[in-house]
Amino acid sequence: MLTRNQSLRARAAAALFFGAIVLVTPQTPRAHPHAFLDVGLGIVIAEAKVTALDITWLFDDADTEIAVDNNDADGDGKLDETELRSLAERMGRTTGQFGFHIHLFLDDKRLKTEPVTDFRLSMREKRLEARFRAKLAEPIDPLSRKLLIGLYDETFWIQFTLDPARDIAVEGVLPQGCRLETFRDRRTVIYEMVGQKIHPTVTEIACGQ
Repeated sequence: MLTRNQSLRARAAAALFFGAIVLVTPQTPRAHPHAFLDVGLGIVIAEAKVTALDITWLFDDADTEIAVDNNDADGDGKLDETELRSLAERMGRTTGQFGFHIHLFLDDKRLKTEPVTDFRLSMREKRLEARFRAKLAEPIDPLSRKLLIGLYDETFWIQFTLDPARDIAVEGVLPQGCRLETFRDRRTVIYEMVGQKIHPTVTEIACGQ
């Protein structure tokens, strides 16, 4: 279960996420998650080293409708380029406070990316889509270092769904002998209710045997 502070933090982030304030008191019982996004992950490799992550968030129909309803300044029922840019600025600023929900671990130690500067929104088949690149502070050699990549909300207010067969791509060439392995990180629990534990999905660049 989330602590009271974690719950308040999650609600504040989610409200600002869509540029709308939703009043939910800390005592109100609400099932998690509240927002649903399909995630795309592009692992950028140059000279056999990981240099950046290209990330896509595709909002579901309901969350797209919330975003449109609360950010359609001219009332035409859709978000034009100006409205998308305005929402992207606010959403990028807010989610940036939470590291854009990127969880990187290098040799089991937390690793931060460089600040994201290209967060942008567009409409894709009537669904809101966000795209951005998170650059690593320095290139990582997966042959000599263990790199674990997770894209998830640690409060589970937002559910990020990643299908490894469809949603993960390598931009460049993996070093010989390396492969991508996607699995549930059972060392980490992001939500627990009635005995059910939710573990995040993570991707590792595994090299060798």
